[in-house]
Amino acid sequence: MADRNVRKGFDAVGGRKNRENDINTLRKQKREETFVAVACISAEQDFSAVEDIDESIFANLPRPDTDDEFFECATRLQSDDHTAQLQAAFQVRLAASLSRAVIFDAILRAGILPIAVNLLDTAPSPRLRLESAWLLTNLCSSDDYSGQVVGAGAVPVLFRAMDSSDDAVATQAIWCLGNLVCDLKAGFAESIIANGFVPRAVSLLDANPSLKSSRTLTWAVGCIAQQLPPESRAARDQLHETLPALGRLIGRLDHTLGDPEVNNALSDVLRAVGFCCAGDDADIAAVCRSGMIPFVVTMVSAPRSVAAEAIRILGNVTSADDDSFVDLVISARGLPALAQVVSTGPDPIVREALWALSNVAAGTQSQLTAALAEGVLPVVTRLVEQGSHAIRREAVFFIRNFTMNASLSQLTTAASDHGLIRLLCDCLAPSPGRSSAWYVVVLESIRNILTACGSLDPSVNPFIDLLHMYKGVDRISLLASNPKASIRIEAERLLQEFGLDDRDEMVDVEEGRLSFV
Repeated sequence: MADRNVRKGFDAVGGRKNRENDINTLRKQKREETFVAVACISAEQDFSAVEDIDESIFANLPRPDTDDEFFECATRLQSDDHTAQLQAAFQVRLAASLSRAVIFDAILRAGILPIAVNLLDTAPSPRLRLESAWLLTNLCSSDDYSGQVVGAGAVPVLFRAMDSSDDAVATQAIWCLGNLVCDLKAGFAESIIANGFVPRAVSLLDANPSLKSSRTLTWAVGCIAQQLPPESRAARDQLHETLPALGRLIGRLDHTLGDPEVNNALSDVLRAVGFCCAGDDADIAAVCRSGMIPFVVTMVSAPRSVAAEAIRILGNVTSADDDSFVDLVISARGLPALAQVVSTGPDPIVREALWALSNVAAGTQSQLTAALAEGVLPVVTRLVEQGSHAIRREAVFFIRNFTMNASLSQLTTAASDHGLIRLLCDCLAPSPGRSSAWYVVVLESIRNILTACGSLDPSVNPFIDLLHMYKGVDRISLLASNPKASIRIEAERLLQEFGLDDRDEMVDVEEGRLSFV
């Protein structure tokens, strides 16, 4: 009979940081993405390694449904008949797998919760302990019942079960604790770390677990990493000790990439790694030290679900303040991998890849040189012109970062070989749907380019003539009269700083009304 564990997915961290609220700083910021929940696994479990039991004793057992049936199960759970105990535990767990409040309430009314906690702690039968842990896991899948599980004294019992010599029981206990982390949040992740989660998780990950167990363990690592606040430095450092084991798991799974179940497991591992490096540079350093960045880069070309998680990791790593981490991504051939995604991938992961490349563009001139050598700039400029609205917005942020950090020679090459000035002038034209932030970022990009030359003399600053040629000055002058203060201020500043403010010479300014959102 099929059954399923109920597992909570990664809770939403919050929406992506709003770049429009941070347009005056470099976009080297961490990604905070709402991740979809990891799917609950619904499959028969192989219990042969847990305990040698004749599985036929569970054949055709009905799910209890009424209060009388649950009370009868409670009685059998406390009997001296081992077979009767196993059958009752199996039936209650099957009922709880439906995740219905009416069933959870019936289980509580029958007094089964404290019985299950006691069995998990004291039962000599590994199978009975596993069934009990599974029941607790399903109860903890609902925020409305997690508190009652905690109130029944389950937490210290789960900590002890996590250290069980039986891997299946330990993994199930970790699953249950992961559900509690998603619900209890504050302080609970630190408590799990303090009670031995890391060494036990590492030993289980290195024991060549099944795909199901691998997903459970990596999911739990991700849940804990997500809930550990930045100030919990010691706990985060301890959790980083799981990273080498996660790297080894990626290496094992990589050999069978393409199988849907393997893809799901790899997505879970990479998602957990992504949460581990979503903090400060110390978190990113731990991921880099684990040696998995080359593996992560190869996953960028994997099927979409895997690639998306790999690109998020690269986005986190390239957001570091320490430029050596960006250099590590570059040396692992991360730039051509990301450029390929930007050229051919679907919009959701193109946006992710653009975010990572924008972080590189906010780096050193040697990093920009590497990006130019890999042909990143023409790929991005093409997206500014031809991409969807969301993709264009991501791409123009890359341009802003590039112009802020590029050398004069790099900017000159970008203008002459890739039409950067023409592109930016076109971006100032009236167009429905362009936001205030769009125009401000484009104006900032132009100011960055003019500033890099260090001269207002058109004979020395060739960019000024190009601005006139492509109607950029006319459009900036129009924007200087815009009702939106952020646009008006930036346009006026640009006109005044570079002596462009000659309104009488305006010609052929497009008619029409700018649309701002």
